[in-house]
Amino acid sequence: KVGSTEMLKMPGVFIVLTKGQPAAGDGLVNHLGIWAKDLDPTRAKLTAAGIQTAPKAQFVNLPDGVRLEFIDDPMGPEAPAAHHIHCFITAQMDPMASQAWYIKEFGASANSRRNGALPSALLTTPEKWISIDFTRSGTPTPNKGKALDRFALEVKGLDAYVKKLEADGVKISKAPATNTDGLKTATIVDVLGNEVELVEGLAGK
Repeated sequence: KVGSTEMLKMPGVFIVLTKGQPAAGDGLVNHLGIWAKDLDPTRAKLTAAGIQTAPKAQFVNLPDGVRLEFIDDPMGPEAPAAHHIHCFITAQMDPMASQAWYIKEFGASANSRRNGALPSALLTTPEKWISIDFTRSGTPTPNKGKALDRFALEVKGLDAYVKKLEADGVKISKAPATNTDGLKTATIVDVLGNEVELVEGLAGK
């Protein structure tokens, strides 16, 4: 709990749950990736809760419309942790240009998954692996109003960072401000049209 906001926490990510009426249609953020050395114990818990899955199943659909990709990796952490945010983009969008935008604006490093077929903007070191991935698929629309309404990135020196983004031509949809929980936040629009929240003050909570 941060201030009055209750969140779920797992390594690498906070998940904020808010009541709302999700908009219809496929969002640009198609699913979230979770990884560990062995995720079958987690799959078993989901099965016991009535959520359809199977041993070594790659994808799991939660009842609220959120889709998860499970990655069993011998190099992964012991406990389940965040792995990636996977954007499915339209045919008119360029996965490499999307990757390049996150490299330029957030200092991500160029990486890939699936033997180089899937461009990734890696936001951490490889042993932690939190990335934003890009695949051309379907006709998705921005995530605002979807079950996965938006994602947020923690930054240091938020005011200066937002000025840097604005100087680069990035749209600022909400200027930096400190909320009632004591967190400073701002909102920008990324190269795909997604609203991305920037947060300062969550690290270490």
